[in-house]
Amino acid sequence: MQLCFVLLLKLDPTFRSLFTFRISGCKWDDETGDVDGYCQDGYDGEDFLSLNLKSETWIPANQQAFITKLKWDSNKDMMSYCKYYYTQYCPEWLKKYNEKCDHSECKSPVSVSLSTQQHTLISLFLSHTFH
Repeated sequence: MQLCFVLLLKLDPTFRSLFTFRISGCKWDDETGDVDGYCQDGYDGEDFLSLNLKSETWIPANQQAFITKLKWDSNKDMMSYCKYYYTQYCPEWLKKYNEKCDHSECKSPVSVSLSTQQHTLISLFLSHTFH
């Protein structure tokens, strides 16, 4: 079972087309109990950084991301929160959802919300995948 969030955000209307995105979520194997999480950031359609929970480091996708990688790697509180969120909090919600869900009706529900405010675009996609 997997829970995935996709966030698309237009940061500032003064920039021509600067969009940031985050794809993040968690996986829980209800047979083995294994959990894992993932987080990937990008902007303008290009990958920027991804989280490696096992090594507790951020992996830069390009040279421009390296400075941010160093800053985020040195922030132990942020890493501790990410590890907690993706390996405990998120899987707990999956387990709660699984307990209340009739699997015949919950094969792959998806909810999508879109909000626009003046020059800011925010999209959040929430997807549950069951195997």
